[in-house]
Amino acid sequence: MQCNSEQEGSDRLVEHIEVVCPSDRPMNGGKKDEPVPVKKYALRHDLNIFNTPSHLKSLKKWDFPVTDRFDVGVVVLAKELGTFGADCVLKTLRDLPQCKKTAVVQDDAKASKAPKLTLQDGFLSLNESANAIFHLWQALSNSVGVSVQFRDKVVKLIEIRLPSADDLQSVQADEARNGPSTVGTFFFEKKRQALWLRCSEDSWLLISKLQQADRKVGAAIDFCNGYRLKNMQRERFKQVDVSPTGSHSK
Repeated sequence: MQCNSEQEGSDRLVEHIEVVCPSDRPMNGGKKDEPVPVKKYALRHDLNIFNTPSHLKSLKKWDFPVTDRFDVGVVVLAKELGTFGADCVLKTLRDLPQCKKTAVVQDDAKASKAPKLTLQDGFLSLNESANAIFHLWQALSNSVGVSVQFRDKVVKLIEIRLPSADDLQSVQADEARNGPSTVGTFFFEKKRQALWLRCSEDSWLLISKLQQADRKVGAAIDFCNGYRLKNMQRERFKQVDVSPTGSHSK
């Protein structure tokens, strides 16, 4: 809205803006009627204005002029806006490290009132590709984090990365010896000091730091030593069970 709403151009997502404004009133202790701030903004940017009657107590009781194509609920450009929003999200995730470096801290007074994330939003579905899980971790790692379950304990994945082609040679060699792994399988590789996690679509993630419930953040080797897991020993993560029965396997 920093530009004229009536500006011509095929790249506009919002076709038309009209502003409903309260009637002019004394402002800041003054005696002279003045436009309210939203009306001043609309006047500066040449937006169409509807002035409400001075005696009006509720907009529900006001019969203001409506054109045949006036938007009363359905967003006319919903598809275009949805596509634009999805592209913004994907672009941000692809460049997230750089975006974090150049991020502008939001003013608390202008913060949105969207629903807050919960821990359950970070419970991983292991039937996702490594790329999908990595992008979810990028989005949630600084808030609720992403978690799996191992031997009835919730484990948060603190530091993960996508493996390179050279990294994957270790997995290929292991599967050549021991057969293919199933989704959710993990094992510790001493050489890389990290856990390998098998994801869907025959993809893998490397996990270098974890945090078990009620424990401090630790390296992958500390996690394995706590359970006495051997190098290349296959184990399995599960999806966190949130059922009220208290059973943790899923």
